[in-house]
This record gives sequence, C-alpha cells and structure tokens, in this order.
Amino acid sequence: MMRQMFAVPGPCSPGSNQIDPTGLLMDLDQMMAYGDTQKWPDNSGLNNFGEQDTAGNRPALEPDARDFDGNDFMAEQTILKLTTQAVDFVSLAGSAAFRMTGYTASDHTGEKAVFTDSAGKKASGYVGAVCGVGGETLGGEENPNADMTVWVGDNPDDWTVGFEDANNKVTESPAGSANMVSNNTAGVNMKPTTDIATTAGKLYQSNKVIKINTLGWRWYLLDVVGGDIIFYENRTDSGTVNDYFTALGTGTRQYFYRHNGGASDVEYNHIGLKEVTNLGSTGAKLYNTAALATQNLIQAETGFDYNDSTGYTVEFFKTDLNLLTDVWNEVVFKPDDGQPAADAVILGKLDVTNTRLADGIVLKTTGKIDGIASNDGVVSDSFLTDAAVFANGAASVPKMIDQIYDASASNVDILVDGAEVASSEQNDVSTTIKDIPAVYNIGRSNDGNYYSGDIMLIRRYSRAPTLAEVQNRFNQIRSRFGI
Repeated sequence: MMRQMFAVPGPCSPGSNQIDPTGLLMDLDQMMAYGDTQKWPDNSGLNNFGEQDTAGNRPALEPDARDFDGNDFMAEQTILKLTTQAVDFVSLAGSAAFRMTGYTASDHTGEKAVFTDSAGKKASGYVGAVCGVGGETLGGEENPNADMTVWVGDNPDDWTVGFEDANNKVTESPAGSANMVSNNTAGVNMKPTTDIATTAGKLYQSNKVIKINTLGWRWYLLDVVGGDIIFYENRTDSGTVNDYFTALGTGTRQYFYRHNGGASDVEYNHIGLKEVTNLGSTGAKLYNTAALATQNLIQAETGFDYNDSTGYTVEFFKTDLNLLTDVWNEVVFKPDDGQPAADAVILGKLDVTNTRLADGIVLKTTGKIDGIASNDGVVSDSFLTDAAVFANGAASVPKMIDQIYDASASNVDILVDGAEVASSEQNDVSTTIKDIPAVYNIGRSNDGNYYSGDIMLIRRYSRAPTLAEVQNRFNQIRSRFGI
C-alpha cells in the first residue's frame, strides 16, 4: 500500500534555500558543528542536543560526517533535569502525583516525568498543576490511642503486644508513652489491635515521637489484604520521625519492635497515622495525556515500587519529540555495510519498557529501509521498501531517506533521494503512534541494533510534507554531501 498524494503543502518554493520551519522539532546538521568534536548542534532552536554513549566512548567527528563505529549512539537531549534526590512518588486521592524538594509551579509543567525506582522499574506521567498552595495538609488520626494517653500499665488499650515475658515487655513508663524493653532472648513488638482502613493508591503519613536507648527500633508495615511488605526497616533516628507510604490495599498493619542486636529499650511517645490530603506547593499532579485532562499515570512497569524508601531518580522530558500523529523524519547517512549482519536503527523514538521503536527508520540486513509507526510499541507496525536501498558492503555515497507517517491515512511513505519508492505494509499501521516516555535515540535502540557508518544530517517534523518540498530539499543538500 502506498499513499499517492502528500498531505500538507509546504510554503517553500523550488529553488528556495530556506527551510520551512513549520513543525520543525529537530535540525541536526553536522556541517554546522564548526569544528566542535563534542557536540552536534540542534539548529531548530527547540531542543538542546547532547550525547549518550557506551563505555565512555564518544563518537568521532570526521570532516564531513558523524562517524558511528557500531558501538556508539546519541540521544536527543530532551532531559531537562536529572535528580537523584528522594522523591515521594504517590497517588493523591486515588490519582497520581509526586513531591520533590525545591519544586515550583513553573518547573516542569507540560513535560513528561519518568520515575525509576532502585530496581530500575519505571513509571511516568505528564506534569500538571501543583497540588496546592502552602504546605502539606493531613486528614484525621487513623490510629486509636495514638498519643498513648489511655495506655495503662502493661495492658494497653487499643494496642496488642506480642512475645511479652519478664524480660521482653511493653509498659507505660513514663506516663503517656509505651516503653518497650528487651534483652534479646526473644522478640517483642506491638501493633494497633485494629488494622487501619486505608485506600489503595492514597498517600499516608506515619508520625512517630521516639526516644531510643542504644540500638534503635524497627518499623514493619504490611498490606493486610495482599500480604505485601511495604516497609521493614531497622532504624536509629529519634525525636519526631515522619515516614510516608502509598497504601497498596484496603487495610494496613503497623508493627513496632525494639532494634535487633542486643538488649535495648525504646520509648514511643506517639504513633500516629494520617492520610495526606494535599501535597502542597512542592507537589505536582500527574496526567496520562499531554492535554492534562485525566489525573493518572501514563504507565507503570510491572513491579514498580510505589514505596521505594531509598527514593527515586526522576527525569523530566520535553515532549516536543514525542509525536502521536503526523511525523516526518529525514536523515542523510552512509553505512559501513549497506546490508549489515543485524538490523541497524538509524533513529527512532523508543518504548521505555518494551524496548521497541514507536517510530523511526531501520536499515535491515537485506539493505531495505523499514519505516516504523507503531501504535502499541510492541509490534513494530511499519512499511518496508520492496527493494534494497543499499547494496551489500560499504556504501560509496550517502543517501537521503525521508520517512513520512500520515496518521489520517494510516500510512508510511519512504522516499530515497527525493523520490518515493515502493513499500509494503508489514503490520497494521493505525491512526496513532504509541505515547511513550523516551529519548529519541540515534544510532541504536534500547536492545542494541547499533548502526555503523556516517550520519550527516537529521531533521524531524510534526507534519507531513509535499512531494515537491522533499524533492526541493534533496536538491538543496545533494551537492554538500556528494549524493
């Protein structure tokens, strides 16, 4: 299937030396590097271009091209900020939100936030409005007898003590506190007699006022219904201690122990549990679409830890390159092998969890060009050229490849040196491209597929061109690159 008519007329007239700026998101031209061997400037003015590489190797800049050696790759630097500080990634009133120290309302609105837990699992959402002005707001106390005021002797009201004997016990000492004593011959713990009714996805604060002797204390937090452990930690902090967690189900149970390791005692003066009803001005809501219409996540990888006590890494992405409808990718490249041993990704937007291309250009082992426009990021929906574009062996001259995805027609056109070539649909190309959080990689995909050869020029647009515009562009650049 080939589309016969290009959709959007461009204002460039034949012979014009100007690039039509309409929809231009990325304009990487090696000839504009001015001898800088470390950067390849983006002339679109919309994104700053940077490099990622493997094993600390930077691609070498040749006099007339960026040279990829089959191990290097680059990524369009859509990351605006990378922080490893602790982020409370939570759901607020059943909907997604996050809180980060130093966050302000204008920091990242409209951008895409990708959270990575300590195990490498990811979740993402579009950043919307702040959660509220001022500071954090809490709901009512959920723990009965949280302040220990009706604790009597060693028979506490509303609390259950476990493993108590003469040497391991919990008593009221001093008044208004629970003093937990142990000589390490057996464990001792206490928990609220009634499990706390929680709502899955909401954020809660556990507020504790603690005085320790020498060893510290332990906090054990359990999802009652699912049986999952939310926290299980030995601690040595004292005074007022606040911890936050996202409830995983309809019931949550807290256990409090003395610390492992020897005789010790811990004095608990307050153990409270409250829902966080407003994250305040350092929190922001997350949405599942760029339109910021529905407060929810875009996606969460299976196994993502909603209660990562070590904190998350969060990356903020500009969304310019994350196109869902019309896409026009243009690249001038010269492969070291026109029919490589493994498929080589020239450029593309990648699914962060499935490691598949959502849109992009691939040089196949047959020398054919695959133009991908996938609506699920799993099956690489695409159009593949019917004939080889490159012969086997090192290419002597580069070629200009244009991949044009017309969403309304569910079609991908592939042009070689300004002329449309026959191609066939490989899977069902639909009217949208998958909305995914990812950088725009050049020279490889997440799962390998390294490219080896030269890349001279890359442009990316959020529109489809006319055939005359593509032909005009080819005539403008062919002499520069010896095509």
